[in-house]
Amino acid sequence: MKVLGVYAGIGAMLIAFRQTGWEVLGNIEDRKIHTFKDSEGRNTFTDNFDGAPMLPLNSQIDGGQIDLIAAQPKCGGFSQLYGTGRKASEATGDVENYGTNILRTIEFIRTIRPRFFYFENLPKSLLLITPKMWRDSLPGYHLQFEWVSNYHYGNPQKGRNRLYIIGCNRDEDFIFMPREIIRADTVEERIQDLVFARDVPNNELHSRSDTDNICNLAESNTWEDIARYVKTLKEGENLPYLAKDGTIKRRIGSNKLHWKKHSHTLAGIKGAKFHPETGYPISIRERCRLQGYPDDFIIYGTKINDDGTWTLRRNSNVVRQLNNTIPYEFTEEFARQLNYYIKKGDLLHENPIRKLKPNPIIENARKSK
Repeated sequence: MKVLGVYAGIGAMLIAFRQTGWEVLGNIEDRKIHTFKDSEGRNTFTDNFDGAPMLPLNSQIDGGQIDLIAAQPKCGGFSQLYGTGRKASEATGDVENYGTNILRTIEFIRTIRPRFFYFENLPKSLLLITPKMWRDSLPGYHLQFEWVSNYHYGNPQKGRNRLYIIGCNRDEDFIFMPREIIRADTVEERIQDLVFARDVPNNELHSRSDTDNICNLAESNTWEDIARYVKTLKEGENLPYLAKDGTIKRRIGSNKLHWKKHSHTLAGIKGAKFHPETGYPISIRERCRLQGYPDDFIIYGTKINDDGTWTLRRNSNVVRQLNNTIPYEFTEEFARQLNYYIKKGDLLHENPIRKLKPNPIIENARKSK
């Protein structure tokens, strides 16, 4: 079976398929944060998927030769849509800023004609590229709109809820069945063995002596003093700082993680996550563990200091690259069900299990024609 990524970043959507014997053909991708190579010419996607190439947007792919497309266009704008005061009615006309990559994804699906596809984004994307536009553009597909809690598929990040659009050719009878669970791992269960495990890839010690302006309430701006200050904070607390007006404010998205509870959602470089035991930023491998990726999935491009340590600010591309991708666990369940269908020609016939409250945008998408 053959799978192709479209805006699939470092390939997180494809790991479960690679592990079950699928051939990864490549990834149509132009975002520099995912296409860059390290000093030795290695790229995270290509070097984890047996040399599968990053392909340009003008790639010509033979139609009908691909079983699955996995797509994750940029979604950041939709997470901020209401927070910036924009109304849904305004957003529905802003295709250039928010919808270009989604429309390109739909066009790739239309022209390549895979048997199946799955697409990840945020529900507000449906206010711009509407369910009707999806159906009108892909009349040869059954479309299934799913509101997915990655936490309820076993990932520690409790707030990472996403829209998935699952499509199958109208000649196929595949239907994805939600199988949400009650409890995911805690942060401790995911990363406790990594504190001293320097032999694990991407798990370098964070610098103690480098400086950073992320917290001006510590005794100094060295990471050693910042970590010492972070350890005094409550678990889950946002990092405080002294603003120019003399008031104490909080850095949204920069948290001291819980230890025996769920994880906060990993965010871009502005959202630093601090280890609840050490007080330092969590390592690249610890981020991978919280995303669910196996330890043999190597992240290339980390800038290492002369003393063998790494520093958060010097590695903004790698951190953003990881935070902007998707957790593994839901894709594992999707692959399990799809593999069964392809091999057996039948569904698993398991009872659906849903824990996440319905999302009104996705509910409307299901009901629309």
